[in-house]
Amino acid sequence: MVGSRQGWREAPYVDCPADTGAISRGLLAFDSEVGRIHLVPGVIQRGPLPNVLRGEETQIVGALARDPALAAESLMVLPGTHSKWVRVRDGRMTSFDTFMTGELFSVLREHSLLGKPASEVDPNAITADAKATAFSRGLATARESGCQGVAGRLFSARSLFLTGALHPAATLDYLSGLLVGEEIRSAVAADRGRPMPAIVLIGDAALCGRYRDAFESFGMMGIRVFGDSAAAGLWSAPGVATPTEGFAALDAGADMLKLFPAEQLGPSVIRAWRAVLPRNVPLVPVGGVSAESMAAFIAARADGFGLGSAVYKPGMTITDVRRAADTLVATYRGCPPP
Repeated sequence: MVGSRQGWREAPYVDCPADTGAISRGLLAFDSEVGRIHLVPGVIQRGPLPNVLRGEETQIVGALARDPALAAESLMVLPGTHSKWVRVRDGRMTSFDTFMTGELFSVLREHSLLGKPASEVDPNAITADAKATAFSRGLATARESGCQGVAGRLFSARSLFLTGALHPAATLDYLSGLLVGEEIRSAVAADRGRPMPAIVLIGDAALCGRYRDAFESFGMMGIRVFGDSAAAGLWSAPGVATPTEGFAALDAGADMLKLFPAEQLGPSVIRAWRAVLPRNVPLVPVGGVSAESMAAFIAARADGFGLGSAVYKPGMTITDVRRAADTLVATYRGCPPP
């Protein structure tokens, strides 16, 4: 993390409970060669066993901006290497827990005998349905462990394989189900039967989908999936090279399309695409655009540009970068409209 102790500058944590205002007041501002930078501070929960958020707080802020009704009371679950369960009430993050589910899975997969069977076979040796069944079986084992937890059941990922009851290619899915199920089982047990507020999953769509399935196996329905909410208010701009890819991106929620590589596609492609794509979709050439090629792209009705090597190449000084940027801006402004 750029604002962590190992990052660019350490941004001190703000104390939990924390709201958007507390986080904004805690921004660490400093001047750099490229202008003024603000680093988000992170959140700390103090106590005998302190806990921290570093980056996840931006996801929470994005989720609240996306659906302000969640500010009254909600539980936001962010699956990942270190899963975070963050309780929100009256617009503030009031408490949170960390589950090292993803990291435990990685350690067991790479450094224990539980990961060995899957490493010795083709991962495509079984169907996706078989893998989903193994994951569900792991969830059920964790759910039925009760107050004992899964510590005494982890070896079942090995014993089921040894007895032929679990295909080696399915062992990791079973292990994943065990660990995700244990995360949910222990979190629910910690609430001691209190009713759960509205639950929102935030993060990678595929991983959130697995967690939603896991919640449903525990009888917890209606879980919402937000995906990555840190980018709330930003535009989704995937790169595409064909109209078919463009339509697929738009169906998935893209706000604009990056035409890549622009130097190979050329301005004529934009004219052709305009005939079939919705008129209001911005098209942005990316890859090899230069000051010399800008006018032709604009004449073809490009809406903007993604610029990289035209602005910076290894070895350039900040003065060189500024001069290149000034040239590009002046060229863009001087191009006649299409």
